[in-house]
Amino acid sequence: MPESDSTASYPSRLVANYALVLLWAVYVSNQWARYILNYLYAISSDSSKYSISQACNLSSSEYGLLTGYGFSATFVITGLFMGRAADRYQSECAPPRSGNSCNESAPRSR
Repeated sequence: MPESDSTASYPSRLVANYALVLLWAVYVSNQWARYILNYLYAISSDSSKYSISQACNLSSSEYGLLTGYGFSATFVITGLFMGRAADRYQSECAPPRSGNSCNESAPRSR
């Protein structure tokens, strides 16, 4: 049965599985990046080679600022740039927007 123009075409199973694995890898990387500071701070100060609190002389309040506001600010700033890039560039798999071809990957002017 032929598809009409109004019906969205879905990606193949291979592309969908690839996207799922890629998103899972990003998730795991994000969790690892988030908790690595906690793991390094919790190491005993006897091992100054691996303990971030001993190596950098961090107090508890400095550590709290680093893992709280510092970590959040990194993702906020990165998110702003990535959001702008997502708005400017269109993926091949994204549904076409008005006036743009689906395979067009050049930046759109606003």
